[in-house]
Amino acid sequence: MAAFTDRELAMIAVILDEEETHHTKKRKWVHEAWRKRETEGEFATLYKELMHDETKFFEYFRMSEECFNILLSKIGPQLKKQDTHWRKSITPREQLAVCLRYLATGDSLKTISFSYRLGHSTVYKIVMDTCKLFCWRLLTPITILLRLMLVLTARTVDVGAYGKNSDGGIFSSSNLGKALQRGTLSVPRNSTLPDTTTDAPHVIVGDEAFPLKSYLMRPYPGHDLDLQKRILNYRLCRVRRIVENTFGILCQKFRIYNRRLQSKPENVDNIILSTCILHNFIKKFGANTYIYQTINANSNETREEIRLDNLPMQGGNATQDAFRVRELFKEYFNSEIGSVPWQEERITF
Repeated sequence: MAAFTDRELAMIAVILDEEETHHTKKRKWVHEAWRKRETEGEFATLYKELMHDETKFFEYFRMSEECFNILLSKIGPQLKKQDTHWRKSITPREQLAVCLRYLATGDSLKTISFSYRLGHSTVYKIVMDTCKLFCWRLLTPITILLRLMLVLTARTVDVGAYGKNSDGGIFSSSNLGKALQRGTLSVPRNSTLPDTTTDAPHVIVGDEAFPLKSYLMRPYPGHDLDLQKRILNYRLCRVRRIVENTFGILCQKFRIYNRRLQSKPENVDNIILSTCILHNFIKKFGANTYIYQTINANSNETREEIRLDNLPMQGGNATQDAFRVRELFKEYFNSEIGSVPWQEERITF
């Protein structure tokens, strides 16, 4: 057997050491910091303390502990994973906590990853899988259609259209818009206007970006309008303000809307739908602690100017019936019965 020089022996030792280090690194598939998740992760430390303080629990998750537990009972079985010989699975409770914290704060997935001591890809999968479960397991008889559009009275959400499309175009091509156009939607029958014998249809209120239909009211376009038309525009604007308040409530509740959503379009759809579904879920199961700061639409203390400038016009092909319905509401809102004391003071000429 040939003898090796000291230099050759040193080189062999270095090669063997590097090879052993390489295999060791391959076996080390989880970062050392993440190994401490069960003792030092945010769920292992902070969550236990939050359980003893209802106020802090609500601030952290945007829902009460009771509501959290009800939610967990509905989706927990689908979140449960099998333990392996190498590691324990992440519990459904912790997965739900991760997802709710992401939606509530708008923190980046990387931030959640560090605070919960979980890999970035793991956090991403937890959030997306849980949001999908929200959409499929919590979907009640609320109509969900796949830009975000709300129709409050019908409790309808439309998500997924491109931002370059107009509101009117999005509405017309949605399932809701098509059903209304065909007359196949179960819309309540005409009702008499309050304190009158006049029948009027139930309508959806939109801005000037929407077409005028017998079931869809939009304001009178233009600037040189008489007082009665301006009053109708003001009254329609008061109704639309409720929708704007709803968006504000949603953004206040789920701070994820305060930052750019960085995800695939189909995943963004699920995230947005999840917040809308959770909004209704919390209202139903956490009514005692779910407090919103809402704007009183009937208050006449705030006297802001109502203007409809620079809105894209989309009007055409309105039927005579649609014009008749708008005239009917105009006459009612200008009558002694249908008017409000302050409406003329709010009109801007």
